[in-house]
Amino acid sequence: MKQIRAEPGEHWTSWASHRRWLLNEADKLLSFFADRSIDPQGGFYTLTTSGTPQDTRVKDLVSTARMVHCYSLAILLGYPDAERVAQQGLDALWDLFLDDQQGGFYWSVDAEGAVVDGTKRAYGQAFALLAGSSAHQAGLEDGLRLIEAADQVLETHFWEPDASRYREEFSPSWDRISSYRGGNSNMHLVEALVAAFEATDDTRYLSRASSVASALIDNVARACGWRTVEHFHDNWEIDEYYNRETPRDTYRPYGVVVGHALEWARLLLQLRGALGADGWHLEAAEQLFSTAMRAWDDEQGGLFYTTDFHGQVLDRDHYQWPIAEGIGAAASLVRTTGQGTYEQWYRDLWCFTASHLVDRVSGGWFNLLDEHLAPVERPGVSEGKTEPYHALQCCLVPLLDPGRGLAAGLRLSRRAEKGIICVDL
Repeated sequence: MKQIRAEPGEHWTSWASHRRWLLNEADKLLSFFADRSIDPQGGFYTLTTSGTPQDTRVKDLVSTARMVHCYSLAILLGYPDAERVAQQGLDALWDLFLDDQQGGFYWSVDAEGAVVDGTKRAYGQAFALLAGSSAHQAGLEDGLRLIEAADQVLETHFWEPDASRYREEFSPSWDRISSYRGGNSNMHLVEALVAAFEATDDTRYLSRASSVASALIDNVARACGWRTVEHFHDNWEIDEYYNRETPRDTYRPYGVVVGHALEWARLLLQLRGALGADGWHLEAAEQLFSTAMRAWDDEQGGLFYTTDFHGQVLDRDHYQWPIAEGIGAAASLVRTTGQGTYEQWYRDLWCFTASHLVDRVSGGWFNLLDEHLAPVERPGVSEGKTEPYHALQCCLVPLLDPGRGLAAGLRLSRRAEKGIICVDL
């Protein structure tokens, strides 16, 4: 893959032209999903690759909450149609997903609001908390209420104080708890907790985020050669072979997920900024990034999806979201350290994205490329175009302070005399 070489000390994120390009890419994503995703019966459609509503009418909690988050960011960007879309998602969370009898948010529902999967999963509750935090910072009335609802259920059922981490999954009535513990859900809880702290100034959220990150990264990942661990038993011992028979499980794939190391790298720099202190976070972010980028496809570009604990590639597909997280991590690291290595990776990741992931015919981005870089769908794993969560964020992260969450960064930049978003534009 031909690369654009970075000159020492030159950073794309300081160029007005590149920043305009990033905002233009963000606008195209927001327009694509706003125009096509609204379901008049409530919530959002999942889109086909061509951008039309899929035949299935099942709606999931994660995509709905992510749409609220994305269009709350759009409100803070001054996107004219954003409030309508964000409110559509908030209404769905209250009217379709909230279990108003026993608490918590259902995993999935149908178009009429009947529960399809009533399981209460930490991963879904994390995105409800993130949605509320972003909505509150965007000035939406229901945002604080959503923060409080998600926080109550996380504290009551999921927080495991002896482990300083969150449990994974309960039955709908809370009477049965899964023996599985997950790194992915806890990572997104760190993201949501930092956002909740920024939205409310409640330091309890920051304390929880710091505890989880210390347990999973400063302890576990450090001991595993800076590889993020996905799967654990209920005593928090590593389950190295979880889902070996179903390696492409959507939320719990077998092995080490490369993209999560990159996502953690970015989140650790946000956490470092929120804590306002130097510690282990920058070292960990750099080490996680370095380890993850060993999964770069040297022949064609892009990142392989999973490896084993020795770095051998398991899944050779190229998903969109790890590339997006790589962009965000590289941007945050180059803005934090000034090192040219991160600038070069930032350019290489964007060049791959522009060449292979941006769908210039139908709009949006492809979710998945096979090992030959052809767009592909895998039933039950990756189908169509869901929401712009990862893609939108990697357009915005390079424009903002890496020590803040996106909503907080946008909120503060627009108050500045020369806001970070619009410097020199």
